[in-house]
Amino acid sequence: MAASILARLEPASGGGNVANASAAWYPVHDGRLRWWNGILWTDHFHEPAANLPPAGWYADTRPD
Repeated sequence: MAASILARLEPASGGGNVANASAAWYPVHDGRLRWWNGILWTDHFHEPAANLPPAGWYADTRPD
């Protein structure tokens, strides 16, 4: 049981020491990112980007 509690507390960066874990976005098993504020997990999630074409200029391909 203690291992499951620690797994929820430690960032998903390989199980490093919680005291040394920087505040940052860390990957979650479902593909999203979750914010670790340096002390505990928050309820802030970042959804993966949709499959969009890269930003930039595209030729106008509308029919004449």
